[in-house]
Amino acid sequence: MKKITSIVFFIVAIFSGGSVFGQSQRLVLAEEFTQASCPPCASANPAFNTLLQANTTKITSIKYQTSWPGVDPMNAQTAAEVQTRVTYYAVSGVPDAHQDGGAGGSPSSITQSTINTEYAVPSPFTIVLKHWFNTANDSIYINCDVTCSQNVTMTTPRLRIAMVEKTITFASPPGTNGEKVFENVMRKMYPNANGTVLTTAWTNGQKRTVSFKAKIPSYIYDKNQIGVVAWIQDDAGQNVKQAGFSPSPSTPVTLPPAAEFMADLLTPCDGIVNFQDLSGLFPKSWLWDFGDGTTSTLQNPTHKYSTNGSFAVKLTVTNAYGNNSTTKAGYVTLSLAGSTPTGTSKDFCSNGVVNLSATPSGSGTLNWYNAAGAMVHTGNTYSPNLVGTTDFWVSEMTANAVKTDGAADNTMGAGASYTAQATQGLNFDVLKPCTLQSVVCYASTAGNRTIQVLDGGGNIIQTATVNIPSGTSTVNLNFALPAGTGFTLQPSTLGCNLYRNTAGGSYPYNASGVVKITGNTAANNAYYYFFYNWKVQQNPCASPSVKVSGIDTCNSTGIYDVTAINSLAVYPNPSNGIFTTSFNTVNPGNYTVKVINTLGQAVYSEVLNNFSGTYSKEINISSFGKGVYMLNISDAKNEDVKKVITY
Repeated sequence: MKKITSIVFFIVAIFSGGSVFGQSQRLVLAEEFTQASCPPCASANPAFNTLLQANTTKITSIKYQTSWPGVDPMNAQTAAEVQTRVTYYAVSGVPDAHQDGGAGGSPSSITQSTINTEYAVPSPFTIVLKHWFNTANDSIYINCDVTCSQNVTMTTPRLRIAMVEKTITFASPPGTNGEKVFENVMRKMYPNANGTVLTTAWTNGQKRTVSFKAKIPSYIYDKNQIGVVAWIQDDAGQNVKQAGFSPSPSTPVTLPPAAEFMADLLTPCDGIVNFQDLSGLFPKSWLWDFGDGTTSTLQNPTHKYSTNGSFAVKLTVTNAYGNNSTTKAGYVTLSLAGSTPTGTSKDFCSNGVVNLSATPSGSGTLNWYNAAGAMVHTGNTYSPNLVGTTDFWVSEMTANAVKTDGAADNTMGAGASYTAQATQGLNFDVLKPCTLQSVVCYASTAGNRTIQVLDGGGNIIQTATVNIPSGTSTVNLNFALPAGTGFTLQPSTLGCNLYRNTAGGSYPYNASGVVKITGNTAANNAYYYFFYNWKVQQNPCASPSVKVSGIDTCNSTGIYDVTAINSLAVYPNPSNGIFTTSFNTVNPGNYTVKVINTLGQAVYSEVLNNFSGTYSKEINISSFGKGVYMLNISDAKNEDVKKVITY
């Protein structure tokens, strides 16, 4: 019987030049590519498995069942993820084994000696890995805590997490090599085989929590055999920095979430930033403060900044066990080009079409954005049908020049038309949101080809079927591309009969500063596949914005004056339930100040008789719990309502 021993991490203190820093005990990772119809695999695996079982405190493993040389039902269930790892290591035959991301070879190349040697190398990280199931036993929760124990800088670090079945036993061999027992078989990778991007520079004590919840795949043979493997790998050299293994379910982690986030762009020329929540431990609610006086409760919001400056961004996340926040100072910096347009707001009563207008300072086009940052109109005039006071922000957009990237042509070296019943492509990053307008292809036969862009998870985000004649052609694509990493441009057509170079590739290609072609799917940087002379155009850049509003003078429900000459403010907002509200008015009147919860109940109420001047008061509603409340200021004719958020 396979014996699984718990993993104990310890910290080694090292003294150097009067400073103290820690390192962690390494857990070695073995990755094997194997197959149920591979005779050499059947010969090598028994001894390899025996070695692994004898060293469970030193090494953990993951086995990828490949698609060749014959039948393997386990590959059919996980083919795409296995292929990603096959490509990653440029595996061309099985069995093939890698210790901590090193060069591949026969499983026999991993020995007691190599394990001991690698185990003795301290790691700059600890990994605490746990998994558990829901009560219905149909979903898995995975939580991975990464802690840096020594300052380290990597180039392209990723955290990879995989579900494995520790033992799969068949009544009869599923392939042709006679094997019936398979160990630590990869069954699913989270979020995919490319893993989770980690920051490049780490300092001692720095932490990151990564969590996933997902349905257990229906093809799992035995849920009792589910384990989870995690490892930190620097893709620049494929070196594995640390591994972790969760052999059996634990009790659920009952802690507040660990807040973390990222953005696609930190210096957007159009002011638009897409934020992504990366928080661990399964938050249920989110509160973003974008640093410009606006907030959002979406998990992954898009925000439009309207003015130049440097903005701190704060995310507060909450689950049933509490809340946690993180603030990134000076995270987004805007230096918007051009001058602010001039705008004309309009008054109206209650509802109806409102004719709004703005004038650009230059020759650019005006884009209109709503409060959520979504573009709603283009042009100098806009006539929306409004209910209640509504604000828009208007920016003048300036087009960017079309730029060239990639290999200019196919004269760089040897090559030929690609006729294999497979597909390859170019890997690239998008540095700035853009349009890939066209590429040049060299076709040996005329016909339709389907060209696709895949994201880092293997999802098709753009596709076009184009007729490419024989010879040299400019192929128009007009693919809109978001900023991000890990994209692939490839034909989905097998045997595409497009020219590719087998020599002369020189990565990266980054002449445009808009995209960066980083390599190819064959993991052979001498090769250059199919798509030459890229034409890319960065999305237009924006000027600072002007606010243009339709103002409901009959029923004021926006953040506007209670009377014509007052101002309403709430700060801080969000708060811990203790905040100050203030407004000014000159004309004496009877005012009511209320704070109302989501059930319509007043949790605070105050009447101001014959009041004029400045009102400023600290209001404490912390005893009513965190949530969203409405602050209502009214007199006999007007009402103003402002959202108040407490945490």
